[in-house]
Amino acid sequence: MIFTRVTIAIAILITVLGPQAVSSQDAQAPAFGSDIHFIPNTLPIYGETLTCSVTLTDGESGVKTARVFLTHVSGTVNISIDLIVDGVPAPFAGSVNFGTFRKNFTITGILAQSETVLNISAYLEDNAGNSFYGTSAQFAASGMRSAITVYAPTNPLVQDTEAPTLNANNYISVEPNQVTDGDNISCNAIVLDNRSGVNTARMYIFSEDGEVNITCTLTENGTPAPIYGDNREGTYKEWFIVNGKKGADETELFFSVYLRDNDGNARTITSEELQQMGVSNSIRVVHENSASLNNRPAYALIAALFWACLYLF
Repeated sequence: MIFTRVTIAIAILITVLGPQAVSSQDAQAPAFGSDIHFIPNTLPIYGETLTCSVTLTDGESGVKTARVFLTHVSGTVNISIDLIVDGVPAPFAGSVNFGTFRKNFTITGILAQSETVLNISAYLEDNAGNSFYGTSAQFAASGMRSAITVYAPTNPLVQDTEAPTLNANNYISVEPNQVTDGDNISCNAIVLDNRSGVNTARMYIFSEDGEVNITCTLTENGTPAPIYGDNREGTYKEWFIVNGKKGADETELFFSVYLRDNDGNARTITSEELQQMGVSNSIRVVHENSASLNNRPAYALIAALFWACLYLF
């Protein structure tokens, strides 16, 4: 009973007097735990969605406001980005002493030019009223990022004219590569795109005579394509059920890969090209009643008879 009354009294005190009553020792403004990051970090385009993120710390009361400004020297651009943490808007009363703050935003108001430099500044405040305003010049002097260059969609630097590719090691695999009818096979490929992001990653599994044709559309981390703007290297995977040719003891299958990005650039890597790249590009499918599975060599039968006779006599 006494404990309940004390708890209620503390709650009333906090409500009436505010966070400062329980954070009287917090005399320092929030601080940066990391540089200010923008995604995509390479060749951001104005008019498209970007993500701003930064790690912040606060000594006691918790971060209340985290705001990043992007400004142009001409005054034509003045963008204010109110960051949030874990999807919760500020203020974060007494609850966030360390966290990554982020927010999606769009750069607008750019003058008609191929590229524009925007200066970065930031305002931080905690729940005890301590605040900090960092200018672009201060960030530059301390070694932090002080500006971001954004590009017009028509700038040749940001034009995506190349189809996606396999990674530098040409990693693509089909496992296992020797199965029986009705078995599951897993496809894996590491794919990257230079700009717009992978839209489609698809494998075609086929027999040389065309009787067997299987299409397997790969996904990244269970997310079906298109994966817009994801221009980083990603592992795409899927599984499928394989069956050989009807009436055949064995079937040899081959595969090719089709890749397309969000700007429509596409390429097909043929089975022959995969082989030239050093990729094992064939699958052996054996029928479950195949002679190759059921016929044992004569010496195996002789050995079995020998051990049976030895046991009996």
